[in-house]
Amino acid sequence: MTSPIGSNSRSWKLEAGSRNFGVVPTSYILLPTSCRRGLTLIEVLLSTVILAVGAVFVMQALARISYAHLVAEDQRSASLLAMSKMAEIELAVRAGALSEKGEQGHVRIGLQTFTWDATSAALADDPTRALVHLTISWRRGDAGFERRLDTILRLPLEPSASS
Repeated sequence: MTSPIGSNSRSWKLEAGSRNFGVVPTSYILLPTSCRRGLTLIEVLLSTVILAVGAVFVMQALARISYAHLVAEDQRSASLLAMSKMAEIELAVRAGALSEKGEQGHVRIGLQTFTWDATSAALADDPTRALVHLTISWRRGDAGFERRLDTILRLPLEPSASS
């Protein structure tokens, strides 16, 4: 049986079913969730932890994406350098200027330094062709990368001594 006691705005509940008849303020009685206002400290802490964990995963994903972009940019630069060097090597082999000992060098593209090594040798079974090896290497942090190209070039025919 419930009855308001006093003239203040707080309502009181008389518990007739209990052994000791007492007056209990309704603020101590658990109300349904739909009647409560605000969040408890545990709910706020839990939502903050969930938000922080999500932010950490997003930051790690951004770091990985950034690193993958840098590696892809380096590989693109290495491919362009390889095409350029291979064209130079082809001209040097056709002119007979590239020795079998090969050539080496460093090229700086942007912030990255690429090292290249080129060798060529005439094929034993076909002296009109040369096997060319081109290796381009670079480092990104602790990781080392390498791009290798091997090709066979046709050597120019030397004019014969009889003509």
